[in-house]
Amino acid sequence: MVSTLFAAQVQQHQRAAGPWHAEWPTLTRLLQTAGSAAAWLDTSLERLAVRPEAMRANLAASGGFPMAERVTADLAGELGRAPAHEEVRHACQEAARNGRDLARVLAERLEGRRSRAEIDALLDPEGYLGSAPGLVDRALAARARRGAKEPS
Repeated sequence: MVSTLFAAQVQQHQRAAGPWHAEWPTLTRLLQTAGSAAAWLDTSLERLAVRPEAMRANLAASGGFPMAERVTADLAGELGRAPAHEEVRHACQEAARNGRDLARVLAERLEGRRSRAEIDALLDPEGYLGSAPGLVDRALAARARRGAKEPS
């Protein structure tokens, strides 16, 4: 639909008869589709159930692989970004290929650079919230400001 609108932009002379006729039904359908997507998103968010226990269990079952990026970021200052990425990538491949624990493989490969305790801390998802707390605080503050302006 967007490609049709882009193609209709090119006109022979100002708004020549013809191509602009393709814009209206396409724009109407595009707006309907966007509205439908917004409605489905609203329904999805209303029904969303956050289950921290299930989230923890899923992360624990992942063997630490989702947190490998954090190890890379930690090593990048010391090794450089590309070498750190390669080191962690090889550790992940070795752990996956041999069915080994990622933390153990990293501890072996990074011996002398990071302790097992440091690796365990880097692979702990609870310590890797990044900017999430600040973003949540900003969203809640913005909502509170909007709520104060809305009539009751």
